[in-house]
Amino acid sequence: LLTMLLTYLAVLPSLAAARQPAAGELLIWAAYIDTWLPVGDPLQGTDESDEAIAVINLSAKPLDIGGCTLTDKGNHRATFPAYTVPPQSVVWAARDGESFKSMFGFWPTFDYDAVPLSAAEQGNGVLKLSLTGSTAGPLALSNGTETISLRAQDGRLLDVLPYGKSNSYSDPQQWPQAGGVAPSAGYGPLLNNIPRFSLFQIIARKNDGCTGLPEAVS
Repeated sequence: LLTMLLTYLAVLPSLAAARQPAAGELLIWAAYIDTWLPVGDPLQGTDESDEAIAVINLSAKPLDIGGCTLTDKGNHRATFPAYTVPPQSVVWAARDGESFKSMFGFWPTFDYDAVPLSAAEQGNGVLKLSLTGSTAGPLALSNGTETISLRAQDGRLLDVLPYGKSNSYSDPQQWPQAGGVAPSAGYGPLLNNIPRFSLFQIIARKNDGCTGLPEAVS
């Protein structure tokens, strides 16, 4: 009996091991696209170093997102390091961790700008995404029209967030590409694509008020 118990305990870590996300399990939860912190104009700005994207693990299992990528329409690509997202949890990736902290009051999990992590970021556990796209530099989220793609390590498209007045993704079901979750922007679900309503906007999925999780499409 003792031998059986020890064998069982030995395999527990493997039973709980994180795995790569399947379709509908890892989705874009929100994007902070037209930010508060400016360089230049006090309203619009030109640098927007506090831009950020959040992803959510909708599954009941831990997910390994190492090698998953976020890409913008300009083909800037940021690749996640090895990291396990707990079940039904959200993690933020910011262009600059310190700028994000100054706006949101907490540290992002990831930073994707083109400079090394600061001492403050390192001291608060922020991890760096690597920039691997064919276009040099970090993700640059357009204030007008953009398409943010989330892909698995093997290249599978897990989710896509399009917004703007002229976008190739005009079908509302394109957000999400997988997972059956309704989008919202500013005033709720849209019939076409997702426009930008104002400065300092976070485009977020429509969430269930009780669970806080994205609401399924009826």
